[in-house]
Amino acid sequence: MKRTSLTTLLCLKILRPVKIVIRGLPIDTNPEQIKSELTAMNYQIANIYQLKKRDQDRTPMPLFQVQLHPTENIETIWDLDSLLYMRIKVEKYNITGGIAQCHRCQKFGHSSINCRLTARCVKCAGEHLTSECPTQRTDAPLCVNCNGKHPASYRGCPNFPKLNQTKTPTTTTNNTFQPKYTQSNLSFANVVNQNTTNTPIINNTPNSTLNSLQELAQDNELLLILQILHKIAPQIKQATSMQQKMLIVLNAFNM
Repeated sequence: MKRTSLTTLLCLKILRPVKIVIRGLPIDTNPEQIKSELTAMNYQIANIYQLKKRDQDRTPMPLFQVQLHPTENIETIWDLDSLLYMRIKVEKYNITGGIAQCHRCQKFGHSSINCRLTARCVKCAGEHLTSECPTQRTDAPLCVNCNGKHPASYRGCPNFPKLNQTKTPTTTTNNTFQPKYTQSNLSFANVVNQNTTNTPIINNTPNSTLNSLQELAQDNELLLILQILHKIAPQIKQATSMQQKMLIVLNAFNM
């Protein structure tokens, strides 16, 4: 991977939207009203939608997820306690695990933030956003992924990706966990220091893992990025806003 690609990925991670959940609003609140109210407070809205239960009917909940672009005032969102004349609570959006599903195209493995595929409705499979669906709640749903009579987000869908089961660690007769291999005097500095690449630093390690660590230590472009990040770490720590942190990173990489 080229240095430009690595720095681009780093900046995209820093610039990605902040996800929050708003509690306390009525279940029939229009998301567009929330968007207008937050926009008037100088927040930049990337996306907003109402959370729903993971049942076949996709029952709406009185919870609204909002994705905010990083701005100078982004940290003040956590202090917001009223909206639309209602007492609310702002919480961090926590992913409970599972497969990501795009709310735009209904495909799996990516989010709607950067999706440019044709919009497909989660309810009727039509080529429009779910928020623009003309069907009624009493109309039968249609899955765009399998043509079944359920919403595209239904986890019982035959085409819904299945997570691999976690492997059980190997145990001995006395039920104590035994690691597959041991490491001796291994530190991150040893890995990235070019002067130590010819010195064995791992004992009883599979050859594939040893080769991967040696290749990492010989990647000059990656080492340069790590050195830059280490150099600007104190500045980032002293920055008082997300915008200042972003500017420090962008200036360090001359972007």
